[in-house]
Amino acid sequence: MRGVRLITVLTGLFLVVAGSARGQASAREEFEVAAVKPFAPYSNGWWDVRTEGGPGTSDPNRIRYFNLTFKSLLATAYGVENFMISGPAWLDSERCVIEATIRPGATKAQVNQMLQNLLLDRFKTTLHRETRTGPVYDLTVVKKGPKLREFVENAPAPADGTLSTTEKDGFIRIRPGPLPVAWGDGHIRGGGQTVSELVNYLSSELKAPVVDKTGLTGRYDYNLEFSRAPSATDNLADSAPDFITAVRDQLGLKLESKKAPIDLLVIDHIEKTPTAN
Repeated sequence: MRGVRLITVLTGLFLVVAGSARGQASAREEFEVAAVKPFAPYSNGWWDVRTEGGPGTSDPNRIRYFNLTFKSLLATAYGVENFMISGPAWLDSERCVIEATIRPGATKAQVNQMLQNLLLDRFKTTLHRETRTGPVYDLTVVKKGPKLREFVENAPAPADGTLSTTEKDGFIRIRPGPLPVAWGDGHIRGGGQTVSELVNYLSSELKAPVVDKTGLTGRYDYNLEFSRAPSATDNLADSAPDFITAVRDQLGLKLESKKAPIDLLVIDHIEKTPTAN
C-alpha cells in the first residue's frame, strides 16, 4: 500500500503483557503474550498497513496488526465498520503495531475478543453502544445503465498482482480481489469485484452505510478518479469531480442520501499510549 509521511508517533517503550487467565475454566479471552510497539515508518518515511497471521492462515497461533489506526483496531475487535465508531478525531490518525501469540485452537471470534480486552486493559478504553440518526446512502443504477465492465474470468492478469498496461477501453487489468487497488489520492481501480465489495469501499469513503439497490449480481472491473477535500496529499487536478459525482458519471451508479437510525460504538475514553506491565 502506498504510504504517507509520518505526522504523529506513539511514544513509549516495547511493552509486553501476558494473558494471566489462561487455563481457567471460564477464562476471559486474552492473548497468551502481546507486545505493543510505537508506530514507526520506514527509513524513507513511507509505511504500509496490514494484518498478518491468525486463525485460517498458515500461522494460526500468531497475529500481527501492523500500523492499523486505533479506529481500525476497534472496528476489527468489535466487528463493525469504521464509520460506525464515534470517538476522538485522532482515532483516524494514531497508529501502533500489535504482535501477539494465540492459544492453539482459538477461533477468529475469540481472537477478536482478545483484541477487545487488550484495548480495554492496555489503553484504558471505555465505550458504549448507541443509536443515532445519521446519513445512509441508497446505491442504484442510473437510467442509462451501469458503466462497470463485466469481469472476464480467464483474462490474463499479472502473476504478482501488479497493474498491467492500460487496455484500449481505458481499463487496467488487475488481479481480482475483495479490495480495490488505490494509488495517489482519489485514484481507485477495482478488479473482479462484486457489488457487495464495491459497497464496502463506498461506505469507507463516505463514512456512512451504503445500501445496495442495484440488482447487479456479477463481478466487475472499474476505474474511479475523484477529488477529496483539498489537502496536502491531494495531487489531482482541481477539475476532478467530487466522489458522488464521480461514482455517477464514471460507474453509472447513483448515491442518494437519506437519514436513518445507525448503531454506533461510542468511545468514551481511550489513551494514546498503552500502560506498562
